Amino acid sequence: MKKENKMGYYLKKHWKINTLAVLLQVICAGLTVLTNLAMIEMTQGLIELDLQCFVFWITVDLGIWLLMIVLDGAGNWAMAKAKRAMNNRLRGDMTASLLAKSHQEYHSKQSGEYLSQFSNDINQIENLAWDTFFNLCTLIAQILFSILALAKLHWSLLVISGVVAVIMLYTPNLMSKRVEQMGESAAREQALAMARIKDLLAGLDVLRFFGRTDRIRRENGEASDQAEK
Repeated sequence: MKKENKMGYYLKKHWKINTLAVLLQVICAGLTVLTNLAMIEMTQGLIELDLQCFVFWITVDLGIWLLMIVLDGAGNWAMAKAKRAMNNRLRGDMTASLLAKSHQEYHSKQSGEYLSQFSNDINQIENLAWDTFFNLCTLIAQILFSILALAKLHWSLLVISGVVAVIMLYTPNLMSKRVEQMGESAAREQALAMARIKDLLAGLDVLRFFGRTDRIRRENGEASDQAEK
């Protein structure tokens, strides 16, 4: 499997729950724009001292907010379930990869490195892949709905928003390769740090028996700083 297709592979494997999560996000993005339009009408009614108009639009605004709160909660549930499913499949594939290794290949790395892959690497993938995907879907929906709303107000706002949308969507791509390299580097360092901490824990009783608690504190601090850096 090619590296660039891995994210798409896991998204497709759980397309139903991912589609539901994205759909709820899109609806919430649309409702957010509607609340802003309702507030414009509400403000206009207030300026014109039209009480009936003001009460109507503030009621509409509150109704949209209540609906949005419900759908936002449902969207968060769907995203959590989607990420859980994809993370579990990732760990399953990682386990299959370990089982396919020969005895020599498996023991070429310390168990702490494998442990880091099942914990730190999964967390990184969730932050850089799944969260980024859902956030991007929300951003695109917000941009599109905002463009429609601005077009309703004046055509010049549509042109300006189109230019801004292009900048917002394509600027992050300029740094994506660098972010990917930094993510891989961070994963390696975290794996090495976890391996050091695992070794310390394995020898804790021996070091404490010989009064080497200072070494435990020092090396644990160094490993911790290595992971954080």
